[in-house]
Amino acid sequence: MIEIQSLQNTVVKDCVNLALKKYRQQQGLFIVEGWKLIDEVLDSGWQIKDIFIEKTALANLASVKINQLQQACENFYKINEEILKKISDVQTAQGILATVYMPKPQLDLEKLASQNGLILVLETIQDPGNLGTLIRTAVATGVQAIVLVENCADLYAPKVVRGSMGGIFRVPIIGMSRLEVLERLKASNYKILVTSLEAAQNVYEIELPVRMALVLGNEANGVSEVFLQASDLKIVLPQLGKIESLNVAIAGSVLMYEYLRQNK
Repeated sequence: MIEIQSLQNTVVKDCVNLALKKYRQQQGLFIVEGWKLIDEVLDSGWQIKDIFIEKTALANLASVKINQLQQACENFYKINEEILKKISDVQTAQGILATVYMPKPQLDLEKLASQNGLILVLETIQDPGNLGTLIRTAVATGVQAIVLVENCADLYAPKVVRGSMGGIFRVPIIGMSRLEVLERLKASNYKILVTSLEAAQNVYEIELPVRMALVLGNEANGVSEVFLQASDLKIVLPQLGKIESLNVAIAGSVLMYEYLRQNK
């Protein structure tokens, strides 16, 4: 255990820098904060570099838990409240924070295709809250994998990690180009369904394919023409009230649960 008392400590500065995407990418690390998410990391088997724990929280922690945390990381730091506030991304910090190595994701669509299921394709989803919610729902509904296409919000941004409630540790997530994901989905016999307001079928009036890729588009612009042209089916959620459209996270969650209802 190493105690840090200064805000000028290099380790503290490196941790603060991880609030920015370019430093996360350079170091291959991201921040996980709070007891629940730390437990999710421990359970998932992802590799932890540093754990920072505030000294009051440490004093109230059982020795068994301290040993578990020390064995799970490369470096275990005891810090004061001032440092915790500096490195924390939330207003009410829980006393513990970790830096976690980004995995090198792989997605074997051919292997997945041997079992019927749903793949979620997210195209340029820019709001971190929406991305986190969609990942959380994907885990809850048993989605096989998630593909991020064309400049989605950063998967490892603190708001996405928190919003997913640990979901990023529970489902394979990988970035691909539009053409790559389309080529691989077609080769693995996935039916491609896109959300659209034009020439689309009511999702409650059709039978959803058991091997299916659901494409959700950008909050402002929807699904791109590339996916619309390549789709096997265009679907829409019915709206009784006069409102422009549903939030993409809400619409996507409803559609994932409809797939679950029909096929599970």
